[in-house]
Amino acid sequence: MSSIEKGNAANAEDFGGWFMGHFLPEDSLMSTSGLEVKWSQLKKGETRDEWAPVIDRKTVAVLIRGHLIVEFPNEEVELRSEGDYVIWKDVSHNFRTIEDSVVLTIRWPSI
Repeated sequence: MSSIEKGNAANAEDFGGWFMGHFLPEDSLMSTSGLEVKWSQLKKGETRDEWAPVIDRKTVAVLIRGHLIVEFPNEEVELRSEGDYVIWKDVSHNFRTIEDSVVLTIRWPSI
């Protein structure tokens, strides 16, 4: 295994934007059971077709650029400024973008 690996997170389309996690080839430095990392480039007005299911893991979404709403069953969290984040565990979620947005999502552990 090489001790240096490089790339561009925006090119992780094979895994739905997830570019680090247990699902990557074992010979990659990006393969880990410790966490999963996703780079999302979302268009204005975009939303998920279905709510993401409840999972027994922690997730944090950090707004890199743009403006979006992360929806939970009993609350909505607006991410408007670069660096705004929301963290959750054991709760279903969805989102809707108010303007084109880039979001970095980290989930742990990767199982």
